[in-house]
Amino acid sequence: MRYRPIQTVGGGKGAGRRHRQPLRPGYRVRIVSAYILLLLLSLPGAAIATPDPSLHLTQTETAWLEEHPELVLAPAADFAPYEFFDDKDSYRGVAADYIALLEQRLGVHFRIVRLADETARLQAIVSGDIDLVAAVTADSPLARAVRLTQPHINIPGVIVAKSEYRNLRALQGRRVAVADGALHFDAGTAPDDIELVPVQDVTTALELISEGRVDALVTDMATASYYIHREGMTDIRIVGKTGTTLSLAVGVRRDRPQLLAIMEKALGSITGSERQRLARQWIHLKEPSLLYSRSFWVAMLAVAAAILLVLVSILLWNRMLKRQVAQRTESLNLELRRRHEAEQELRDTHADLVNSHHELKQTQLQLIHAAKMESVGELAAGVAHEVKNPLAVIRLGMDYIAGEIHSDPVLGDVLKDMGAAVQRADTVTNGLLDFSREGALSRQEACINEIIENSLHLVRHELVQRNIDVVRSLDSNLPMMSCDANRMQQVFVNLFMNAIQAMKKYGTITVSTYQSMVKEEHGMQAAPGIRFESGQPVIVAEVCDTGPGVPVGALEKMFDPFYTTKPVGEGTGLGLSVIRNIVGLHRGAIEVKNRVPKGLSVMIMFDNKEY
Repeated sequence: MRYRPIQTVGGGKGAGRRHRQPLRPGYRVRIVSAYILLLLLSLPGAAIATPDPSLHLTQTETAWLEEHPELVLAPAADFAPYEFFDDKDSYRGVAADYIALLEQRLGVHFRIVRLADETARLQAIVSGDIDLVAAVTADSPLARAVRLTQPHINIPGVIVAKSEYRNLRALQGRRVAVADGALHFDAGTAPDDIELVPVQDVTTALELISEGRVDALVTDMATASYYIHREGMTDIRIVGKTGTTLSLAVGVRRDRPQLLAIMEKALGSITGSERQRLARQWIHLKEPSLLYSRSFWVAMLAVAAAILLVLVSILLWNRMLKRQVAQRTESLNLELRRRHEAEQELRDTHADLVNSHHELKQTQLQLIHAAKMESVGELAAGVAHEVKNPLAVIRLGMDYIAGEIHSDPVLGDVLKDMGAAVQRADTVTNGLLDFSREGALSRQEACINEIIENSLHLVRHELVQRNIDVVRSLDSNLPMMSCDANRMQQVFVNLFMNAIQAMKKYGTITVSTYQSMVKEEHGMQAAPGIRFESGQPVIVAEVCDTGPGVPVGALEKMFDPFYTTKPVGEGTGLGLSVIRNIVGLHRGAIEVKNRVPKGLSVMIMFDNKEY
């Protein structure tokens, strides 16, 4: 315990003037004695504490302490947990707690000085600059320069590891870390095949154990528990003892034998309970886990064996019961299985019948449509031939009359209207011939993208006149097609003209080509005998416009001959029929559908395997 000298303050020049009565002689003696006592207490270094009577100090030892109320102590700067300086430069540790207790017992003040290293401490003790050191081992260089008391700190050596090593013999063939300045075992008493690994400090040793680079660390119990607790390494623990002990004593400079005797008595007055209390503040031992207890595992194995025996008995009994149950239920399961198989066969047969009925119905519709188209084609061919010859005669007569009439503008206009009517009739007859013609295709290798570009070039004048934009999205990786390029060009010219006439003025035509897979057959128009399966690879050419689209009820009739949604006089109704025939000759299919929010999409698909 540290006592500070009591400082006094005088009263000034006018102090005491209020008491003018003379003082009695007894009071004067008391006042003088009080002033002398205050002066003594105000001297620097004066102490008011006295040694504990239980120490039984001699008069000489008591007088020596009165002459030396302040003693200089130089601790080790980094000897945790025994003595060290923390981040606030305060002296702490087990030895520091002992010094604080001795300070109370002796009634003196220990002035703590911090020196750079052990060499500086040795020089200071030899030169007399310091009086004592608090924690010294008997084999340290500092011990030869001082007189040592009996050891006041005795800590057993321990083994620190992640696995169980109860003693040094268990460390045979292992890598064992030894930290500088920490307790370790005598190499002469250790097993020969232990590989010692010197490390810089205990923290480094713990990190090596955690990483598995060394197997264990040999140190003392206080150091091990302190660093394990500080570093928070829960997987590392104290697993065994080395049989050695770390003993620390107080070292007193050699020219002060009285202080050595005083320190011996003071240390001897510390009881066992006080020593345990001081040690518990720095040794953080946790109870060993049952998982690392040999007796625990022996007991667990015995319990497991008993449980296993019971389980085996139960399993054997259950197996016998299951065998009997299985024999009784086998016939029932066989019967149920047969019933399920019969039901499944009936379901499969019913599904096949439904599919066959659907396919027959589709085939019937296709045959009816084919017969109708054949009849319409024959009729159209006959009508076209019968009409085309009279039209030629009329055109020749009109050409003759036009050569004879030069001055009559009325007759010129009449002839002009007649020429337009003849041209329209000729267009209709040509469409009928195209519809009915099923001549052999003139196939050759061609690129569908080039056919589309040539078709756009033919309708370029109409596109410019009506301010219609064209957006191209043509796949350059499409394979070459074996097709009749002229017939295919006729298909795309018809599609582009239909789109232009639907939009009238302003709009956008989007032309796309790509490779895809068939997702569904609904809405496709294909020639009889041609069928696209779901998942089949196809080459697709798609023409989309931003026109008004087609009424839903008219989509199914668009491919019928002479059906048109255009006003009278603006269409023959044969365009899509001709397109479908040409696409059918190429074993393709065509699909027309309205776009959202507006517009029409015409998609032509060709079997990718055909090319």
